[in-house]
Amino acid sequence: EFTLNLPSEGLMYEIEVAGFNSSKDKLKMTNLNWTRAEGVDAPLLTDCLLSLECHVEQIQEFDSYLNIIARITKRWVSEELLDEKGRLKSSDLAPIYYVGDGHKRIYRYQDERSDALGTFIKRRKG
Repeated sequence: EFTLNLPSEGLMYEIEVAGFNSSKDKLKMTNLNWTRAEGVDAPLLTDCLLSLECHVEQIQEFDSYLNIIARITKRWVSEELLDEKGRLKSSDLAPIYYVGDGHKRIYRYQDERSDALGTFIKRRKG
């Protein structure tokens, strides 16, 4: 079981700090707000606009990669992503994608922009 937390663009520094540090308490390092999920033993990042509680259904191994197939058991959605009828305003979600192909590693957005890996830590350090 696990949670999938989709952050907003405003959390890019925290995403990079967590991504560059393994085997450490990433929640403590980033100071992200979180709570324990209701249906799985995993954290929900309350600073994220959308979080999903998931149960693993199947794990498929291909060479050195694992594909995890999971069932979403609960969704947590920020009020700012809901319209007046409680429906998801998907146009406001704007997820960020990490893309790496061995030559270049970047963050891609829903528009034409992209940022190189390490950009947000370098900006913060000045």
